Amino acid sequence: MPSRKRPDIERNKQVVRQMLSALNGADYTALNELVGAADHAGGAHPLNLAGAAPGTLKIHDALPPDAFPDAQFEEEVMIAEGDHVFMGFKWTGMHAGQMHGLAATNAPVTVFSSEIHRIEDGKVVEHTDFYTKARLEMLAKLGILLDDDVQGHLKERGII
Repeated sequence: MPSRKRPDIERNKQVVRQMLSALNGADYTALNELVGAADHAGGAHPLNLAGAAPGTLKIHDALPPDAFPDAQFEEEVMIAEGDHVFMGFKWTGMHAGQMHGLAATNAPVTVFSSEIHRIEDGKVVEHTDFYTKARLEMLAKLGILLDDDVQGHLKERGII
């Protein structure tokens, strides 16, 4: 029976932390280096970084960087087992720019969410996010929940 390589749990957690740091710093080169070509997402708006040009993250469809130029992710909890890493996080930002056709409200927003990442050879090769509740919570906090035009716009982009 062939021996299976034991995952380095602390290294896997560090990969996810590096990804969080790169997101906070808008370091798309580092993000692309941390995500493997086999990345397939189970969530509504995957990072889809592999092969993407700098600045062209799929996450920007749901959360345009100009809408929240000061957006920050903060680790709340991280648990790892085998090649999987669960991270609960807090996301904060000021709604300072247009988002899905809606003008800036200049309102501060804080939401909580989580992701599960599968790490292989030091890269994120699969992840599942749980942003839908957080996105709806954000829209509610901004007072934007949700007319037919906004719903149509978000559905067209696969966000809801």
